[in-house]
Amino acid sequence: GDVFVGRVSSKPMLHNIDIESGDIMDTTKEWIVRAPHENVLWQQAINEATGRIGETQPNHAGTEGVAAEATGNDGCSYTWLQNEEEVELTVPLIVDGDETVNKRLIKVNFLPQKVVVKYNNECKVEVELYSKIDVDGCTWTLDKKNLVITCEKARDGEIWPRLELSG
Repeated sequence: GDVFVGRVSSKPMLHNIDIESGDIMDTTKEWIVRAPHENVLWQQAINEATGRIGETQPNHAGTEGVAAEATGNDGCSYTWLQNEEEVELTVPLIVDGDETVNKRLIKVNFLPQKVVVKYNNECKVEVELYSKIDVDGCTWTLDKKNLVITCEKARDGEIWPRLELSG
């Protein structure tokens, strides 16, 4: 996705500062090293001014052990979690009734940037992923009536801001 990089100085008064490509490519630049700390201070000042003292920015979706909710093609809702190495989707296959899940009717197709889930030839979830996965590191298991899909991210250490490419 696109990224906007802005740089300001607050002394002697707030004003924009020009950025050249070398300024953002070199991670040892002083302003880049200071930026995380300054961003926290800015956030704290804004929260104090708006009466939200102690609040922080929300975590990325699907992190901190809190599942994010999404909706599949047929309106089927599912949840997903992520860490720096993998992303996990949990898809309920049977919503109503006491019907048991037949493993032979489950089809999961892993592509470098897409996951497709079908049950009984009906598409349940088709997700074009935010980033690439290692298809050889992907698996699925059945947990009662839920299909649990685990996909290894192609790039370790990457936290996705969302599951789907289009946001």
